[in-house]
Amino acid sequence: MGNIGHVSKNTHAVPKENKPDTLVFLASLSKEELDKELQKGIDSLKNERSYTKEEVDAFFREKYGI
Repeated sequence: MGNIGHVSKNTHAVPKENKPDTLVFLASLSKEELDKELQKGIDSLKNERSYTKEEVDAFFREKYGI
């Protein structure tokens, strides 16, 4: 089981007025809130620009230092 994800201690629950650039701590969401967050991701894939792995890595490295 080499590839296990870890949750950062800096991650926080997202307020109801969820902002697009706010990290979401999935364990803090109800089923309905999780469904809504997942649907936002699905909708963005259908309606918005997609990003390469390298672009995503660069974004998180720059914005969050990870």
